[in-house]
Amino acid sequence: GWLGDVDRGADGGWWLLPLAARQVSTPPVVFNYGEAGYAQAVKEETTWLRSGAGADPDALADFMRQRGYEYVYASGRGASFDAARLQESPHFAELHRDSDVTIFRLVP
Repeated sequence: GWLGDVDRGADGGWWLLPLAARQVSTPPVVFNYGEAGYAQAVKEETTWLRSGAGADPDALADFMRQRGYEYVYASGRGASFDAARLQESPHFAELHRDSDVTIFRLVP
């Protein structure tokens, strides 16, 4: 691709940062122009999420708590989160569903 080895969102969730001022695990693609440590941290988080670990609700809840994330944007376009498994988990509460997008809140 035009930015080489840059991680980027696979669905509309990464637009939450510029449009809704919500923190996201994988920001818009220009993050790699920021401080090197920040860019590396983004790559590590994204790699973990894309490895399939984010599909395990228990592991995802721990990951989110450690990093201060409160919400999950799950869609049929992204492969990191399984909305059906999150719906069954006591760690997550469904807040919104529209077509193939579901938003969950991490239960404190």
